[in-house]
Amino acid sequence: MREKRPYRPPAIHVALLEDFIHAPLSQMHRWAWLRLPCGQIARTAWRESERPLEKLRIAHHVKVIIDEAVRFAEIQYFTQVAIPTNNVGEWRDANIAVISVFSAPDADLVQLSNKTVLLCKYLGDEGLCVVDVTSIKSVVAMIPHRPTLPSGIIKITFSFSSVLDLIFFTSVLNRIKKMKQTNGK
Repeated sequence: MREKRPYRPPAIHVALLEDFIHAPLSQMHRWAWLRLPCGQIARTAWRESERPLEKLRIAHHVKVIIDEAVRFAEIQYFTQVAIPTNNVGEWRDANIAVISVFSAPDADLVQLSNKTVLLCKYLGDEGLCVVDVTSIKSVVAMIPHRPTLPSGIIKITFSFSSVLDLIFFTSVLNRIKKMKQTNGK
């Protein structure tokens, strides 16, 4: 779904977008979702924040390739911008996403868990960047986690899980529940 009226992004987004396209930003429209090559639909935090809680679809966290590294991010919005080519006066359209990247996973926890627990911190505006939509590989779940450290400090982090992991986990829980019901009767 495309926004009906042109969108003027906040100053911090304008600076990022102009740096990405190497030209002044012209009028633009935001898109609310994008179908990825893997068939998943990636949505945006902008649009999801406008939905009532009972209709919320949490699909705005993604796995993305940035500088040849796998990162996790929250999609703010999708848009299309004109980028100058190497030929003077020629432009090409680029489909891009403004995203907020999570921190790299906690290295100690990754090692201690044999690469099964990836705990990241949400960086908000500090993690803002612009990427070509082709760098988005899949929709993931970033599950909020608030561990209390030995020092007593509560740290707000997010734990990564792929959508397939969640489907598998849910099916295992349902099987366990059915087994308990069958054994309990």
